[in-house]
Amino acid sequence: MSVSESAALKPDTVVETELSNELGNLRAENEKLKQDLTTEHENYSALLSANKRVKDDLEQELAEARADYALLLESSTTVADNLREDIRQLRSQLEAEQAVRQQVQAELSDLEKRLDAAERKPAPEMELSDKAGKVASFFKTLLAKDTKLVKDIKQDKDVKLPKDTISKIEEILGGGDG
Repeated sequence: MSVSESAALKPDTVVETELSNELGNLRAENEKLKQDLTTEHENYSALLSANKRVKDDLEQELAEARADYALLLESSTTVADNLREDIRQLRSQLEAEQAVRQQVQAELSDLEKRLDAAERKPAPEMELSDKAGKVASFFKTLLAKDTKLVKDIKQDKDVKLPKDTISKIEEILGGGDG
């Protein structure tokens, strides 16, 4: 027997009661599904809202990270440029110091050669015996003219010689006979 045949055999009130019960069950299930759908819709809306906040936060962080990266790149470029300039200046100073060192070494080498040559061939001795009299005579004349100089020498004070004294002594010593 089929369902329709069994329904035909049942009285109308029984069928009506069953249908009414089934309709009530379907309405209750429909109401529960509506509530579940509303809850799911609220959960979905909350998730969408949270997702948007997270996305906005991430986009903000990304923008800040890009700005920080740009600043770091600019700063590192500036630092690198400054370091390159420092290196260039130091190289220039090094080259100058090396040039000075080479010059000093050349002068030292020249002086060592001259010293070796001078040690091998001593300079002729000056004959001072005839010049000593001339120097003594010059000082006698100088002291005779300047009594203050004589007084300062006797009192063991600092003596200030006239400006041309040294040049006249050099002239006497280096000038040969006169």
